[in-house]
Formats: sequence, C-alpha cells, structure tokens
Amino acid sequence: MAGTHSAIYLHFVFSTHERRNLIDDEIRQGLHAYLGGIARDEEASLIAAGGIEDHMHLLVHVPPKIAPSDLMRVFKSKSSAWMKENSDEKSFTWQAGFGVFSVSKSGIDEVTNYINRQREHHAKTDYKVSSSPSLKNTKSNMMRRRFGGRKSWRFSEATYAPTGAQNLGLRLTVG
Repeated sequence: MAGTHSAIYLHFVFSTHERRNLIDDEIRQGLHAYLGGIARDEEASLIAAGGIEDHMHLLVHVPPKIAPSDLMRVFKSKSSAWMKENSDEKSFTWQAGFGVFSVSKSGIDEVTNYINRQREHHAKTDYKVSSSPSLKNTKSNMMRRRFGGRKSWRFSEATYAPTGAQNLGLRLTVG
C-alpha cells in the first residue's frame, strides 16, 4: 500500500479460558515479547502489553489492511501454542471473545500507562468492572447477558461515547 498513511491504534483485552490464573510473572515477560514478534510478522506494532494472571491488554498500531478480529485470531492462536510449549500449562487456551477499542493518537500515553500499571490497578479493581481509559463512560453501558450459554459483557454501541476511543462493537466474554 505505497502512499497509504494510517493512524489506527487499537486496545485489545482478552482473557485466559475460564479466567484461570495461568500467566505468572515468570512467563509474562516472554509472552509479551512473543506477542511483539507476532505483531511484527503481521506488519503491526505492539506499543504496550500488560495484564495479570488471567487476562491481557495490548495496545497495537494496526495497518489498514488487517481487520481487528483477524489480528486477534493470530495473536491468540500463535500465543496459545507458545504458552503450551513454554509454560507448565500444556492445554492452555484463550477464552472465546475479546474487547477492542480504538485509541486516538492523543490517548496513546494514557492507555499505555494504564496497561503498564495492570498489577496495581487490579490490586484494587476487579477485571469485570474495571474502567480503563478505553472504557471510560462504558461501565454503565455494559450489560451482563448470556450468549450461547456463556456469560458475557456486551458493550452497547448506542450509548458508548468515551473520550478518545470508539467501541468497535465486539464483545468481551469474561466467564
């Protein structure tokens, strides 16, 4: 795409299968590096990676030719294989679903800081009701529903209006 300029920054949030605590401190740094390699292979740039034992946050600069769902499928499939090879959890999988939010260029530092402070953030806030910069004004707009027998958070596009972020209408399954 010669001559194409884009500024597409996406904040992804996704969790381990059944929200199990499988990403320990020992494996997390290697997982983040591996996710950065996946991003490069997909011609994207990983700006920040963070999370705690049961979920991940990624801030990614994405080229316009890649759909968010396609990129997430690659992140999940390749990192699941890496986790199976490099951790004690040989049956590791990610939970179905994810959250994705666009981030304005002016919001990159705020979202990066939020992602980098996951440990301290979750010491006082539950993941299910967490309010990240990408989710500002969204907590009241999330509705707990059942999808195919799974409980999920569903983000309401009609009422979502945060500063510096746009809901792309995908759901984050949390348990």
